[in-house]
Amino acid sequence: MALVVTVACSGEPSDRTQGAPEKSPGSSPSPGSSLRAIAGAPAPKPSLMPLPPRAARRCAATSGIGAICPAETPEIEGRTFLSLQSARRLFSAEWGVGRSGIGRRGSPPHFSHVVVQASDPGTILPFEVPVAVAPRVGLGRRRKGALLLARPHWNDTKGSLVLAPPYPEGGVNGDHLLYLWRADEVAYAVSLHAWLPLRDATATLRAVVESIRS
Repeated sequence: MALVVTVACSGEPSDRTQGAPEKSPGSSPSPGSSLRAIAGAPAPKPSLMPLPPRAARRCAATSGIGAICPAETPEIEGRTFLSLQSARRLFSAEWGVGRSGIGRRGSPPHFSHVVVQASDPGTILPFEVPVAVAPRVGLGRRRKGALLLARPHWNDTKGSLVLAPPYPEGGVNGDHLLYLWRADEVAYAVSLHAWLPLRDATATLRAVVESIRS
């Protein structure tokens, strides 16, 4: 049986099927006003920790994304890396013991997977991002394709909040929440492996994105 979350979102239609709109100045509304709360009451304040020095150095040294490395990441017990990888325009860090799918157990402080990447517009993801915001979010194992959840303004950028499809279709971002935006003709993405309740994962991803100091 698939779990379905109702999403009420604000935002204007877009003709893009990949990436997100251009960077634009302006203050960021609260999650409750921009996303109209993904399923329920406002999320508690996320528990964050500084990006560990080893990960911070690796991210900063990664070609094409040094300027968008977050300063903070979800608080994790033990802080031992399960995986730390970087390639051209992509950085990935995992802590704890991962679990497939989206649930309450594969979440901080027990597990976290952060991905930061950049690419030419239209090629940043291995899957298509829908044009229309999804009115309902199915989280079951049979979920196919990505879902556009909202078009929020975070960290002085206008972007897209996307729920990636499961692995393997979702690639390194399988079952992740992604924030996508564009600046200077480059597409950027920061993502976290999603968990329930989804509003908590969304609030945490926003806090991570807003820790970017560029």
